[in-house]
Amino acid sequence: MAKGFIAPVLLVLIAALLPALYKKWRVRNYYASLMLAIPFVLPWLTIWPTLLYLHSPVLFAEWAWSHNIGNWLDYAKSGPTKESFYYLKNLPWLAWPGLPLAVWVVWKSRHRLAQRDDLQLPLASFAVMLVTLSLVPNIKEVFALPMLLPIALLATASLSMLKRGASNALDWFSLMTFALVAILMWWGWAGLLLDNHAKVTLWLKAYQPGFTPEFDTVPFVIALLASVLWLVLVWRVGRSMRRAVVNWAAGITLIWILAMTLWLPWLDSGKSYRNMVVSLQQALPKHYQCIGREYLGDAQRAMLHYFGDIFTRADPKLRCDLRLIQGDKLSKPLLDEARWDKIWEGSRKGDKGEHYRLYRRKETIQ
Repeated sequence: MAKGFIAPVLLVLIAALLPALYKKWRVRNYYASLMLAIPFVLPWLTIWPTLLYLHSPVLFAEWAWSHNIGNWLDYAKSGPTKESFYYLKNLPWLAWPGLPLAVWVVWKSRHRLAQRDDLQLPLASFAVMLVTLSLVPNIKEVFALPMLLPIALLATASLSMLKRGASNALDWFSLMTFALVAILMWWGWAGLLLDNHAKVTLWLKAYQPGFTPEFDTVPFVIALLASVLWLVLVWRVGRSMRRAVVNWAAGITLIWILAMTLWLPWLDSGKSYRNMVVSLQQALPKHYQCIGREYLGDAQRAMLHYFGDIFTRADPKLRCDLRLIQGDKLSKPLLDEARWDKIWEGSRKGDKGEHYRLYRRKETIQ
């Protein structure tokens, strides 16, 4: 509910689509289960909005209208754009290797889908999520996460039908890929720590200038333990059709653990908003009414609040005396220079995709 109405809408559409498409769902037990679910879900759909309204009617109105109904209506007026195909283009790598397995099992069962109720629910869920999420504003990678669940369920159904040769190929590909990536991550981390002047080390230092590596015992022990456990799991897992999936999941887990232990300081050095927000905070005038925003993402607004206690607001009528605009470094100024002065611009170190400009209305200059 904090995100908006999109999650309940998805559930309602999925519940309605199943009996519309498949005869097996047109039974009394299914409708009875839906009626039973309503009183259980109502508290979770009402308590949070009610508490938000009691806390701040202004924030409730902004949540309900600006981020939901009004936003959808504005988007519907303009119609779908090329961004509507974002998930369709990016799912092959976002959902690898689950998506190919899911497509394969649906294709193999295409003549028996009317009898395969174990496939009907995830297939209908994925179709609803893909279409609905592609036709709403704010299309981003993170919003594709719900689609991974039905894809994973469909891919799991393929394990009993997967040929041994395909399973072995997927298994060896996962082992070689994740072993190589893990070795490179350990090697690169050690190179930064020892400053061995290797080409990879020099490239890593050039990519994050000013980063000073330090040895931290706890992350090192966690990374080492995860690597050893991965080796034991790979060595001990039995030969079965599920071996490829187990090894793939274990490899993904290992890489994430290494990234969040050994490499977190290096990643944080270039990705953190802390220095940029501090610079913006120092450039703010001592007295101002409010800061309007343009093209500022939700994550960026959260970072402004977290690091600098800076709040922005939607201001389509340009009433605020300050304006913060997010764009790329090469984009042209979006405000009339005769009425606005640029008092600050900046970005995260090494980030060319996000650039920020702060403007002040000239009439407010003393």
